[in-house]
Amino acid sequence: MRVHLYLLSVLLSYVVGSNNLYADLSYTNQTDFLTALSGGSTTFDFDSIPHNTILTTQFSGVNFNGSATIYNERDFPSGGSFQSPPNVLLNTTPPDPITFRFDTTVSGVGFFNVSIADRLRLTLFGTAGETLFVGELPEASVNFLGFISDRPILSGSVVGIAPQTFGTIFIDDFSFGIVAVPEPSSLAMILVCGVLVRFRLRNRSDSED
Repeated sequence: MRVHLYLLSVLLSYVVGSNNLYADLSYTNQTDFLTALSGGSTTFDFDSIPHNTILTTQFSGVNFNGSATIYNERDFPSGGSFQSPPNVLLNTTPPDPITFRFDTTVSGVGFFNVSIADRLRLTLFGTAGETLFVGELPEASVNFLGFISDRPILSGSVVGIAPQTFGTIFIDDFSFGIVAVPEPSSLAMILVCGVLVRFRLRNRSDSED
């Protein structure tokens, strides 16, 4: 009995004290990424905003700080089904990055690189400005990159890192959302209840014997 109680106390200390119950994960498939955002997600395809509109807070939940402009891709090669016509997002002043900041923290961020000449680097930051993730998207074809973290994401930036087109950034289907996970205290309560039920059943079995 004492051994069981000791093990229980160790498990409770781990569950309550741990800040990394869920691993950071990157995705190259949009469907898998959106499915993992079990608490809800939002995707902007930019098609409802007029050409050459400089973005700030036109989209609920995220501020692009004037760093991004809606671009009509009528002269841009098709490249894939996720380039839904007619618009993509372009950095306002190449080669400056596209930056964004969320109104409230999110669990995951993802989008497509639809540039034919520039690889892109996505960097995501936490609430204290710490770097949570750095990842790259290849050029020349439509490529998706998403990242989900167990730490809150507050902001990020996208920069072109192969400047054959002078650092021009083209992205589409910008997505973000949250993962619905139990609080550590809830997990601890579930664990406690399970152990107590097992003890009661075991004691009842012993008394019947």
